[in-house]
Amino acid sequence: LTELLICLAIIAVIALVAVPAYRGAIEKAQAVAFDRQVACLQLAAELYLLDGGGDTIWAPGAGAEAWRGEMEPHDAWGEYLEKWPENPLGSGEFTVVIAGGEISITPGREH
Repeated sequence: LTELLICLAIIAVIALVAVPAYRGAIEKAQAVAFDRQVACLQLAAELYLLDGGGDTIWAPGAGAEAWRGEMEPHDAWGEYLEKWPENPLGSGEFTVVIAGGEISITPGREH
């Protein structure tokens, strides 16, 4: 019986250490994935501007039509992205605003 209690105590201590470390690793992975998605959107928007694109707003709501370029030319983000990226932090869908040569991507991430 004593050995069983010792084993349970050891398992409890390991769980107390492992669970927060696991959660921290998950949160870090989500933050890195978020930063990569933003970098991908930034690069796509820069390529769009280099191709002579003007002011526009890219958003996931444009859907397959924007991906195929069947909407207004400025909505055709599909020429620059294989698919619209998902936000791994779950803090809202990405929106890219290109205005006056400046690129703004929302939502941001608190550092």
